[in-house]
Amino acid sequence: MHKWVTLILAGGQSRRMGTSKTFLPRRDQLMIEHLVYISQKVSEHTIIISHENDVLRLNKLFIQNKNISVLQDDQQFKGLGPLAGLYTGMRHVKAEWYFVLANDMPNMNISYLKGLQQCTLTHSESDIIIPIDNGRMHPLAGIYRNQKNEIYEYLKDGNKKMTTYIDSLLTYKILEQEWGEWTNQGNIFFNMNTPADLTAWEKNMDI
Repeated sequence: MHKWVTLILAGGQSRRMGTSKTFLPRRDQLMIEHLVYISQKVSEHTIIISHENDVLRLNKLFIQNKNISVLQDDQQFKGLGPLAGLYTGMRHVKAEWYFVLANDMPNMNISYLKGLQQCTLTHSESDIIIPIDNGRMHPLAGIYRNQKNEIYEYLKDGNKKMTTYIDSLLTYKILEQEWGEWTNQGNIFFNMNTPADLTAWEKNMDI
């Protein structure tokens, strides 16, 4: 069993963007290449939970790296949101802790992820560790213990709301005073949902 695995959730429809967010440009890389690169610095294996339309291209992109897996949501829970992706990844590769990242955060960096790692030592009793920014939780920028069985039961009962699931477990919510010390990167949780978001980020780079 691994100690650290990263789950990159890239299975969304990207309707507002009009094209797959997984392959958006980020400086001289694709968005997914950046996220895979930083994830490989802190974890032993990276799992990309992909939309079915992107699987072939992702497999070609990372064919040389045996520490990367490209999966689609487990058929039983397909289309049930981020928790379906977590369940699929946790079922595929066993680990003690899973970094969970959205596929559209261009400012995410290694120093922040290392901060999450350290947080698992100081809050080892927690099931989930996620940041709070301006009063808002960011569950797709956190770290989770292996909860395959708990997520299975939650989804099987017809639930899919992630915030309700998070509140049902022992969750440590990191305030900005703490996670802000891990990184100098501005607006680290910025995510790109529309072409306007992409344009704004390209103009400012750390919007």
